[in-house]
Amino acid sequence: HYFIQSNLSSRVVRQMSVCRGCEISLQKIATLEDELRESHEDKEFVKDLWRQVQSEHGDVGAIVNSVLDRVTRQNEEKDRSVLLILQEKDAQITALQNEVRRTLR
Repeated sequence: HYFIQSNLSSRVVRQMSVCRGCEISLQKIATLEDELRESHEDKEFVKDLWRQVQSEHGDVGAIVNSVLDRVTRQNEEKDRSVLLILQEKDAQITALQNEVRRTLR
């Protein structure tokens, strides 16, 4: 998995150096790497669930709880991410308001 992420990063960096006018930010690269990591985690999770379902003694309750726990964790991660973005925006708004106040004095 790391190789794929590393390979993706190096390809994007090479493309950026070849195309100097490109507007690909490091944030976009990080976002793409996170999406790739999450996709790999999802794939492994589904494969594990499939093995559990296929087993003779698969515990349906445990499988359902496992899925619910994963969805809850994913939602909490998204909530944290949104909260961080909102906090950054609030800080930017406050900074701009302070700058306007200083300018008006």
